[in-house]
Amino acid sequence: VMIALNNAKEEIYITDWWLCPELFLKRPTDDLQYRLDKILLKKAKEGVKVYILLFKEVSFALGLLSSRAKNVLTQNGKNPNIKVLRHPEHT
Repeated sequence: VMIALNNAKEEIYITDWWLCPELFLKRPTDDLQYRLDKILLKKAKEGVKVYILLFKEVSFALGLLSSRAKNVLTQNGKNPNIKVLRHPEHT
């Protein structure tokens, strides 16, 4: 997966139930260049469009932290090349 993400030239699509932005895609290591969020942010800075669909949790039943993942990956909405949609999104 890490190699495919690093080789992306135009677009990256990810769909997930639970996405941890701080996931290391190469282990064991402490090198931050192998973290999912760092890879996606690097690709976005290169102009690659990143689209992520996260299933939105029902807060009283399931804590998937999809809003936190959205804020981390989009840099609180400041990164125009990363779009995160939480489904269903009611706003």
